Amino acid sequence: ASGQPLAAYEEPWRRANGMTHWVRTRKLPLFDDAGHMAGVVGICEDITREHAADERLRLTNRILERSREALMITNPEGVIVEVNEAFTRTTGFARTEAIGKTPRILSSGRHGPEFYRALWSSIHESGQWQGEIWNRRRSGDLYLEQLTITAVRDEAGALQHYVALFSDITELKAQQEQLARVTHHDPLTGLPNRLLLTSRLVQAMDSAGHTGRRLALVYLDLDGFARFNDTYGNRAGDDLLVRISEALRACIEADETLARIGGDEFALLLHGAEDEAGLTERLARLQAAARCAIDIDGVQEESSGSLGVACYPQPTPVAAEQLLRQAEHALYQAKVAGRQRVHFFDVAQEDTQRQRHRMLTELRLALMQGEFVLHYQPRVNMRSGALLGVEALLRRQHPERGLVPPGEFLPYIEDSLLAVDIGDWVLRAALRQANEWKSAGLAVSVSVNLSAIQLQQPDFIAYLQGCLRTHPGLGPGDLELEIVESSAVDDIAAVSRLVAEADKLGVGFALDDFGTGYSSLTYLRRLPARTLKIDRSFVLDMLHDPEDLSIVQGILGLARAFSRRVVAEGVETREHGHALLALGVEEAQGFAIARPMPAAAIPGWILDWRPYAEWATTGTQ
Repeated sequence: ASGQPLAAYEEPWRRANGMTHWVRTRKLPLFDDAGHMAGVVGICEDITREHAADERLRLTNRILERSREALMITNPEGVIVEVNEAFTRTTGFARTEAIGKTPRILSSGRHGPEFYRALWSSIHESGQWQGEIWNRRRSGDLYLEQLTITAVRDEAGALQHYVALFSDITELKAQQEQLARVTHHDPLTGLPNRLLLTSRLVQAMDSAGHTGRRLALVYLDLDGFARFNDTYGNRAGDDLLVRISEALRACIEADETLARIGGDEFALLLHGAEDEAGLTERLARLQAAARCAIDIDGVQEESSGSLGVACYPQPTPVAAEQLLRQAEHALYQAKVAGRQRVHFFDVAQEDTQRQRHRMLTELRLALMQGEFVLHYQPRVNMRSGALLGVEALLRRQHPERGLVPPGEFLPYIEDSLLAVDIGDWVLRAALRQANEWKSAGLAVSVSVNLSAIQLQQPDFIAYLQGCLRTHPGLGPGDLELEIVESSAVDDIAAVSRLVAEADKLGVGFALDDFGTGYSSLTYLRRLPARTLKIDRSFVLDMLHDPEDLSIVQGILGLARAFSRRVVAEGVETREHGHALLALGVEEAQGFAIARPMPAAAIPGWILDWRPYAEWATTGTQ
């Protein structure tokens, strides 16, 4: 055999055992002694492994090129050797411009040496770094990215490459900040609202525990504001509130907080309360700031304010919400005493606490006597009308007063062990009802609300497994647990683990009353809850309050960014449903769909339920 091959090609061969192998064939001519072609010889080589490796490489390249995340690969010296299309879209640098350069072409200059020393220390110690970093596009624009850098080593442990995957999160951050602004500030005065005040109060109380500084939480309410507002109108009332807020601002230090927490109520978080004489003088200044002379069409009016004060620390431990209630209670006492009064909360006054103890005793007896019942509120797809599940809602069937709503008894059991016992009853009753429905051919997912203290029980997952084990007919998706955002804040890592373990049992989690707590990018990213339930207060007012509409839109943006389901609560009219559908929200519950009802009424409701006709045709914005 000599000369060039007559043919060379690759083809699949199917063997007798049915397996397909790839073969490379070359055919060479055979010549006799006279130089005439006498025949052909074929040489076959099994290239199955080589072909598979090539396919994997091609698949990897296609995935990387089509990935939404930007990819950058460098050699051990930090020189860029490869990027993908998403890199170019994100940074503006073409592949040919990037290869051969170092990542310093992206440097924003916003991070100092300490930042990069910590970054490389993490990579050298663990082989990876993950976090947020500011970089600069080719155009010069700065952008924030979520970045993961991984060191790639060969089988012998020698460094081969650094691989960086990143995505632009600038818009997500801006959206978060916008949501935080409308969520944490009063739109009229620009002051912090109750939510932000509470957050700062928690921080200040924690700091006071370490420094020994004494805090004063002051509630200020304008005397006769309702009469003023009714007489001169909302515009005059708003002008007065703005003027007084500006006067109060001048009375506080840079590290103190002034918040508007209600219509004509302000709260001030003051330091240095250990100086009683100094505190008294400051309270007098606050009252002077609340006195505002007003001329309205020649009519002279003067405002005044009453103060309620609660101090911290106290002889016994007290939480931030409790301190807020104390200041509010002190303000109430000041108002009862007359105009322009100051009242300090007396820790020795235990009337409220005694009432709570009485109620806890009564409610424990009610649990033992079987006075609690569950009502169920359907959750539907407003467009198709499909029933998606029901939420189990607790009621008390009082022997004399009849059906008692939860608002009259649940506040008394918060943070008490009774909440665990009642929560256990609710979960077991809801599972029992779901099992009965399923046995009757009605598959309905049931949502159950959990209190923070239930989540804090050390054996919660084992307990949940035990509850599910008693109803083997129930499967994944038949139970969903709802928690409020604040339940996860104290130990986000522990709650995240609980959510992940419950997910393995087929039990999903939903964040209830979303938007009223700590709706941050960090919590959403770290807490794997499947569903966000928009708080009913925002839904109720979104039709006429631009601030609430902005909050709803902000929540939807975060939900889409993190691939979370969204359920709207408080859909009380067809107009609410129409507006939500236009925003892209299809899952909802509320009075416009159904009021909470006994379990026996659910099958009949399903037969009769029809969504509003215009809901089916509402387009998405």
